[in-house]
Amino acid sequence: MQNLCFFISSAINLDDSNHLSFSYSKQRSAFNAEERFRQTQFTINTIRLIAPEAQIFLLDISENFDTYLKRLHYVKNFVFIPLQAIAPEIAHKCRTSSAKGYCESLSTQWFIENFYDAIKNYSYLCKISGRYFYTKFNFDHFTQENQDRYLIKPAHNFVWLDRWQFPEKLKIDNRLRWAFTCTYAVGNNKFQHWKDNMHRVSSFYLESDKHFIVDYE
Repeated sequence: MQNLCFFISSAINLDDSNHLSFSYSKQRSAFNAEERFRQTQFTINTIRLIAPEAQIFLLDISENFDTYLKRLHYVKNFVFIPLQAIAPEIAHKCRTSSAKGYCESLSTQWFIENFYDAIKNYSYLCKISGRYFYTKFNFDHFTQENQDRYLIKPAHNFVWLDRWQFPEKLKIDNRLRWAFTCTYAVGNNKFQHWKDNMHRVSSFYLESDKHFIVDYE
């Protein structure tokens, strides 16, 4: 098995921002902070079941993060990154923007830019959104030959429908191509490309409010 690490993008405590809506939902979460913390613990535990010794990086945007930092101290090979303590202005944007995809891409971009030295020697980085979890994991594709690729679940290819009201730039050959981004893996040779892509995604959301309806995990 190739040398790999895991990156969890997390928003355990929405603090006073849960009343702010997303573009597709009037409420940012149906769960309270304690429930979201336990779900995040489950994410970590499922990673530990499939990769007991793997390094885990968790980037959390909570404003009040101290209690989670203490409660997760027992996790082996684990780094808790409190974005509020390091880059509060970015953490605030991630907690308050109505475009969930912008929050996700901005925090991921920040992680790559600031923790590149910590991840650069891993063959693969597996990215998973906080509170999602693995029920199975196939290591067969984590080969040396695939380190110049992204590993994702099979992408969907839909006939374009105008009633979706998605930005026209996503329309290619009258079709919409959709990839599952709640979890995916990035080969070492794609790390720089991944960082550039996160910049493109966050810039995409800033171009127009209409783009806010496009969800990116």
